[in-house]
Amino acid sequence: MGTAREERLAAAFIDLADILSDDFDIMEFLHRLADHAVALLDLADCGAMLLSAQGQVVDATATSEAARRLELAQIEMEQGPCWDCVQTGVRTVDTVLDSATARQKWPRFAPLALARGFAEIVALPMRLRGQTVGALNFSHTHARLLSAADLRLGQALADAAAIAILTQRSLLDQRLLAEQLQTALDSRVVIEQAKGVLATRAGISLDAAFDRMRRHARHRRQRLTELALHVIEDPAEHLTGPLS
Repeated sequence: MGTAREERLAAAFIDLADILSDDFDIMEFLHRLADHAVALLDLADCGAMLLSAQGQVVDATATSEAARRLELAQIEMEQGPCWDCVQTGVRTVDTVLDSATARQKWPRFAPLALARGFAEIVALPMRLRGQTVGALNFSHTHARLLSAADLRLGQALADAAAIAILTQRSLLDQRLLAEQLQTALDSRVVIEQAKGVLATRAGISLDAAFDRMRRHARHRRQRLTELALHVIEDPAEHLTGPLS
């Protein structure tokens, strides 16, 4: 690993540690982690699924609309590399989607992913001491096996997410865990609604709308969910200006 990459890696973990505060936001943490994974591992996309204490699987984040729809497809079909990883806590690697193995394991999902331009997906568990809280989903648009070093780095990011999530949960009373997950779900819904509203108003893509919202929220040191509500409620808000 070269010096430049080591510096990017250090900067990534410093950035992630910066939002581990009393006002910790799971969704924003996962958004940032996914962005860092794409940059550090030269991925097409990265997404994350969360697993509730009750066993409910939730699509938490994705770096593009295409990746998000692929995560939703896995949840709806109950099959796919990330789905398997969340259920078993075991990583799924080195499986090219256009292969007999992939088509046999995921007969509905593999053809769908291929049709949408994805060639390979690697899934790594977010787990700590045997407890799995979700999985990271690394997507490629061409068959490209990750090196052992890249897999170690990817797992380190997944482990960091598990530590952050379980540390926060441990600070909450058990009766608040369901509320915590519901808050994450509600945030996801609001953010998706705001993306659609902003994309329509500004005449841009959903991915561009999401990027604009995130940069605007970070610049203002504002929670993404709070900004999303503002976008929905204010009919004139395009988030225009120097950040657009």
